[in-house]
Amino acid sequence: MSRHDILLTDWTVYILECANGVLATGFCSNFKKRMADINIFRETPYFKHFPEAIPAKVVFKETGLTFKEAYSKSRYLKNMVKRLKINLIKTGRWPIGGAFREYLKTGRASPRYRGQGSILS
Repeated sequence: MSRHDILLTDWTVYILECANGVLATGFCSNFKKRMADINIFRETPYFKHFPEAIPAKVVFKETGLTFKEAYSKSRYLKNMVKRLKINLIKTGRWPIGGAFREYLKTGRASPRYRGQGSILS
């Protein structure tokens, strides 16, 4: 496996629980640096505007994704309702509803799917 192949599958999707109770989501290629930027330097728009949200702790993380997978899952997480995010954190299983399938295919979901999806038990 070449360095190029490793970089293609070295993306991480994460959910952070902030000090103010918000579940912040995102994706990055260097997770340790990203967490340092958030907790030390407040280098994201949300944490610049809401410094009381720091410290943030990691409650869900999925690594070893390609850029397209990480981007799609991150976009889906940002539109997911809080109840589904909490279920994802507890079970570690992604929703399998129509919105998730559409995100995997196209990288975006139509408004009719927003916030929908069932959780595997």
